[in-house]
Amino acid sequence: MESEIALDKLDENDINRLLDVQSYFHLIGVALPKNAEAILDRLLKEGFIKHRNKKYQITNLGALLFGKIFMSSMIYIEERLGLSFTKTKIRLQHLKRELLRVVTLYALAS
Repeated sequence: MESEIALDKLDENDINRLLDVQSYFHLIGVALPKNAEAILDRLLKEGFIKHRNKKYQITNLGALLFGKIFMSSMIYIEERLGLSFTKTKIRLQHLKRELLRVVTLYALAS
């Protein structure tokens, strides 16, 4: 499910427009590369995007974890529940577990 394609036939600008790459690099504690190619290479390595036929694809994992609409929702959840999700250093391998916890807390608070 995570590696399936959420969005297809995208160019480099689409990736930057649709994914919150700044939040990703902030969460892993790495400065945002100035080079767009380095950003794309990192997203490819993590499995958030794929490159096929000179176009990019966003995987379900990339869309779920770093889609801009999702990140906006996380900010809303933080404010409503008083959580500090983006301020803490969360290791990427724990992000899915934290996401589930925050969504559960939000559901219980609603």
